[in-house]
Amino acid sequence: MSKPRQLETRKRIAFSDCDPFRHLNNARYLDYFLDTREEQVEESYGLSLLEWGARGKGWLVRQNQIAYLRPANYREEVLLVSRLIRFSGTTLLVEMLMMDGLCSHLKAFLWTLLTHISIPEGRKQEHPPEFMELLQEIVWEEEGMETEIFEKRLQQMKGVRL
Repeated sequence: MSKPRQLETRKRIAFSDCDPFRHLNNARYLDYFLDTREEQVEESYGLSLLEWGARGKGWLVRQNQIAYLRPANYREEVLLVSRLIRFSGTTLLVEMLMMDGLCSHLKAFLWTLLTHISIPEGRKQEHPPEFMELLQEIVWEEEGMETEIFEKRLQQMKGVRL
C-alpha cells in the first residue's frame, strides 16, 4: 500500500496561543505547523524524530518563508496540510497550509527548508538510500507546480480549495 503524499490534521486554535485580538499569534503559526508535521510524519510514515536523533541524525531548519493571509481565530477549527515538495541528498522542502475548517480559505502558507545533519559532527549529511526511496514515494507533484520561488507558489495557492 502506498504512503500518503499529503498529510492533513484538524486542530482548534487555543486561547493561550492568541494575541489580545483573539487571533493566533504570528509566532505560534510556526509552532502549529512544525508540531503538526512532526506528528503527521510519525503517524503516517513511522518516522520518529526522537528515534532519528538517538541515531545521531536530524534536520535543521535552514529557512522558513511564511505568508499570513487571513487570521486564525480563538477556538476556530483549522485544517493543517503538509507535503514534501522537493528534496535532494541533504535537503527537504516542506510546504504547509493552514485552511479554515471548511477548506474554503487559505489562512497561512509556509515553506520550510530543512538540512539533514549528523548531530555529533554538526555537519550536513547525505540522507540514507532507504530514506531517499521513501522521499521519492511521498514527494507531492502537480503539473506546473512552482518549487523554487515562494512568491510564485503562493500565487498558485491563493484561492485554493481542498
